Amino acid sequence: MPWGMSNERDTIRNRGSAMRRFTRSAQRCLLALVCALVLAAPGHGAEAPASTASDEAQVWSLIDDHLARAIDAYHAGQKTTAYTLAVSAYLDGFELVETRLDLVDHALMKSIETAMADLRQAIRSGVAPEVLDGQYAAVRGLLDQARRKLQQQAGIAPGLAAVSSGAILLREGTEAVLVIAALLAFLRKTGREQAAAYVHMGWVAALLLGLVTWWLASTVIEISGAGREATEGVVALLAAAMLVYVGYWLHDNMHAKRWKGFLHDKVGGALNAGQIWLLALISFTAAYREVFETVLFYQALALEAGPGNGVYLVAGAAAGLILLIVVALLIFHFSVRLPLKLFFGVNALILVLLSLVIAGKGIAALQEAGYVPVDRVSFPEWNAVGIYANWESLGVQLFILVLVAALLGLSRHREPPGVPS
Repeated sequence: MPWGMSNERDTIRNRGSAMRRFTRSAQRCLLALVCALVLAAPGHGAEAPASTASDEAQVWSLIDDHLARAIDAYHAGQKTTAYTLAVSAYLDGFELVETRLDLVDHALMKSIETAMADLRQAIRSGVAPEVLDGQYAAVRGLLDQARRKLQQQAGIAPGLAAVSSGAILLREGTEAVLVIAALLAFLRKTGREQAAAYVHMGWVAALLLGLVTWWLASTVIEISGAGREATEGVVALLAAAMLVYVGYWLHDNMHAKRWKGFLHDKVGGALNAGQIWLLALISFTAAYREVFETVLFYQALALEAGPGNGVYLVAGAAAGLILLIVVALLIFHFSVRLPLKLFFGVNALILVLLSLVIAGKGIAALQEAGYVPVDRVSFPEWNAVGIYANWESLGVQLFILVLVAALLGLSRHREPPGVPS
C-alpha cells in the first residue's frame, strides 16, 4: 500500500479520538468559565471597587466628573490632562454601563461611543475651546438620554440575561476558536498530533492568566481601563502578525513540489522546539487578548442581572460555549477531509482573514486607550469583523493586504518553472 494512503487511513482511524480529546478540553474551558462567573457575581470575592460598584449613580458620577474636569483642564491649557480624563470617562465609566445600554438601545449606545471618541480626538487635535464646548454639550445630552432610559429599566429579565451571556461568549470567543481549531486540524492532517498538547496548553494558560489578571486588577493592584485596552491592543497586533506569518507559511507549502516534499519528509516527524512553542504562543495570544475583557463583561452583566439570575448567566454561557465547540468541531472535521494542498490554501486564507479582523480590533483598542488617534473616513463600518471607519485601522489592514500580496508574489517567484500552483 502506498505510504500516503496508509497515512490517510491512520488519520481517519484516529480522528474520533482526537475529537473526543478536543471536546474534553472544551469542557474544562466551560468549568473555568463557570468559576469566573461565580467570582464575578455579586456577593463573591472581595468588594468591587467604586468604579465597578453596582450602584450606577457612582458610575454616572465618575463620568460626569471626569468629563467636566477634562473640559476645565483643556480651558486651562492642560491638554494632556484633559485627554487622560476624557479617556478615563469612557473606559472607567461608560464601559461599565455600556453592556446594559446596548440591550436597551443599541443605536444610542453607538452614538455615545462615537461622540466620546470624537471628543477625545478633538482634545488631541487641539480644536478651539468653543468647538470643544459644543462637542461636550452634545455628549452630555446623549449621556442624559442614556441615564433616563436605564433608570426606567429595573434590571434585566432572566431570559435576556441568558441570551446576553451566551452572546458575550460567542462574540469574544469566535476568533480564538477559529485559530485554535485551524491549528489542531493542521497537526492532525500532517500527522503531528503529539504537538496538539502545546496548542491546548497555550489557550488554557491564556484562560488561567486572564482570570488571574482580572483577580489582581480587582483585589490587589489597580489596572486602568486605558491599561487594559492597551494590553489587548498590543496582544491583538502580535497575534495578527503571527497569523500572517503562519498563513504565508501554509500557502508557501501548498505548491506541488513543496507540499509533496513537506509531506514525505516531515509528516509524522517531530517538530523542533521553536515550531512547537510558536504553536503554543499563537494559541495563547489568540485567547488571552479576549479573556480579561470577557470576564469584565460578565462581571458587569452579573451586576445588572442581580444575584437571582446567576443560573441564567451560567446557562447562557454554557449554550454559547456549546455553539463554539460545534463550530470548532465542524472546522476540524471538514478540514482534515480536504486534500492536503487545498487544506493548506483554505487554512492560509482563514488565518489571513482573521489577522485582518484582529488587527482592526487591536487598533480600535489602542484608540480607546488613547495611544492612537482616530481620523474618521467615509467607509462602511462593521465592528464585529474589525472594520472601523478611520484611517488608522483601515491603514493597518491595507498594509497587511499589501504585505500578503508581496509574500504571495515572493512565493510564486520561488516556485521552480513548470510546477503547477
